Amino acid sequence: GFLLQELQKPTARIEDVFKRVRFAVRKASNGAQIPWETTSLEDDFVFNSGVKKIVEQSKREIDNQFDIEKAEWDRIKENKSADPFYAFIQKYPNGLMAATASNMIERLSVAKTETVKDKLGQTVSASALLQYKLGDNVTYERTDGFTKNKELIRRTVEKINDGKAYFSDGSILTLSGETVVDSQFNHMFDPPLVNLPSANLKIGAKWQSRSKIKMGRGPVMGQTGSFDVEGRVTAFESITVRAGTFLTYKVEVLGFIAPWGTRREAIYWITSDGFVLKQNFESRYRGGRELWSEEAVSITRGAS
Repeated sequence: GFLLQELQKPTARIEDVFKRVRFAVRKASNGAQIPWETTSLEDDFVFNSGVKKIVEQSKREIDNQFDIEKAEWDRIKENKSADPFYAFIQKYPNGLMAATASNMIERLSVAKTETVKDKLGQTVSASALLQYKLGDNVTYERTDGFTKNKELIRRTVEKINDGKAYFSDGSILTLSGETVVDSQFNHMFDPPLVNLPSANLKIGAKWQSRSKIKMGRGPVMGQTGSFDVEGRVTAFESITVRAGTFLTYKVEVLGFIAPWGTRREAIYWITSDGFVLKQNFESRYRGGRELWSEEAVSITRGAS
C-alpha cells in the first residue's frame, strides 16, 4: 500500500511519510478515507536509519527554498482542481507552504468521512473547514495589558465567497482560518497567514509556515517582508468566558516578521467550529511593545 511505498524511500522523515500517505489515500479514495495519526514525538525521526535527523539550515537556504516554493505556488494558486496541490505536497511535504497547500485541498475537496472521537474524547471532524455562517457575530472585550483600559470590539460575518469570510471590521479569513487581511494592522498576506493546523484540531497538532507580508501601518507601511509562524495545539479544555462555558482547543503561536525583527506571541482558545473565545497577545518590535487580551462577551450565530 501507500505506507509501504513511502517506507522504501531512503531517509524518510516520519512526519513526511505520514503526511504523504494521508494525502495519497485521500486522493485515491476521493475523500472517502482520510487517515489521521497521534504522536508524542518531539524530534525528527528518519526511517531506514533509526536515528534522529537534525538539519540546521542557514537563513539564506531557507529563504531560497521559500522562493522556489512560492514561485511554484503562484503558478497553481488560482487552480480550482485539488490535483496540483496534492502534487505540491508530495514534492514539498515539509515545506513552508505545505500547510497552505493542505488547506487549499480542504477547501476544494470537502471530505466525505464522518465525524468521530479519538481515545481522549476529542472530536475529530472530517473537515478542517471552519463553520462560519453569514451573520455570525461575536462581541469581544479587549483589555490593554498596560493601561487596563477596556473596549468592546464587534465582528460580524458580512459575506462568504470563494472560500473566504469577510468581516465587518475589514478582516478577511479563509475558511481554513488563515488571515488574508488583518484589520487591526491592515497587513496583507500572500499566501494567507496560517493560524491553525492544516489537518484537524487535535492536541499535539503543529505547523510551521511562511507568508509574504505587506505592512499596513507605521513607518514601514507599504513595504514587504516575511512572516514566519510556528504553532501547536497544546490542550483540549473547558473554559468559561462572559459568553458562556465552552469546550475549546488551546493554541500557542509564535511569529517573526523580517526584516524588522518583530516578535509576536499569541495564545488563543478556539471552538471546533472556528470561534476564538479568548486570546492573549504580545508583540515586541523595535522601540515598543504591545500587550492585550480579549474575551468573548456574546456570540450570535447567523442563518444556516
